[in-house]
Amino acid sequence: MSKKDAVNKDIDLAAKLLYFFLVSFFGLCAFAFINADKLSLIQFAVLSVAGMVLCLCEFVCVKKYLKYRKELEQL
Repeated sequence: MSKKDAVNKDIDLAAKLLYFFLVSFFGLCAFAFINADKLSLIQFAVLSVAGMVLCLCEFVCVKKYLKYRKELEQL
């Protein structure tokens, strides 16, 4: 496997993870919006923390994706 193939594989993985975290975040937001009147304070806090964790994961995936893209351009 060449270096270019390995970088392409990393780019694909980062893109798939980014898509997964983005869809999960939107699903979490939709759940919170639909059940906003039924959620207790503790449940809302847990959903907020989960949303922040998903945002952090998205940020890391975007950084890795951009790093791999830059690396691929240099090859």
